[in-house]
Amino acid sequence: MEDYESWKNFISTNAINMGINIDAFILEKFSIYAKELLFWNTKTNLTSITSPIEIAEKHFLDSAASLKYIKPNSHILDIGSGAGFPGVVLKIMDPSLRVTLIDSTRKKINFLNHINRVLKLTNITAAQIRIEDFAKIDANKNAFDVVISRAFSNINNFFSLSLPFVSNKGVIIAMKGAKLNEELSEVDISNIKIKNFDVDIFPYFLHYSQSKRNLAIFKKNKE
Repeated sequence: MEDYESWKNFISTNAINMGINIDAFILEKFSIYAKELLFWNTKTNLTSITSPIEIAEKHFLDSAASLKYIKPNSHILDIGSGAGFPGVVLKIMDPSLRVTLIDSTRKKINFLNHINRVLKLTNITAAQIRIEDFAKIDANKNAFDVVISRAFSNINNFFSLSLPFVSNKGVIIAMKGAKLNEELSEVDISNIKIKNFDVDIFPYFLHYSQSKRNLAIFKKNKE
């Protein structure tokens, strides 16, 4: 990543195409983040995506797409955060967010703690824990305004696992690819209605790779 100015320009230009504004301060943090990710990835496998341009698009731009559907000051739970996507990206873009990152893999949590220190991010924590064990902690029940994940599991499983954590006025956001409709066809829709949730689909497009992406956002109905 020697030519990081071009890299930042790539993100900025493509973000505009997606209807997202990313300023110079955020871009600088993104470039530091990407460099650290690539360096750590030479020692331990954090991501299979190693091309800087693909990292820009498939990690940073893809993560940024959900921010427009998240209110400022929200408390976010990122399940299966991996190397911090989308949770760390969202925190960089909106410092008002409170973010909890969970992942079951120690090396990924080590990296998350490192990048949070390097970027001097506050009100963001990373914990090595399985989602099933996280659910056993009483303080986590209905504690989050947003529960989000990117490719953590299929829709049916992700919705069920997320349900204990979302607040009464909160949302569950599943970041998915082009085959979202196939996954939704397997969801027990009647079960979702019983639990007073509606689902809205918001498509977006990653221009460089010509990839279709979708956000499935579950929101509680009025009871």
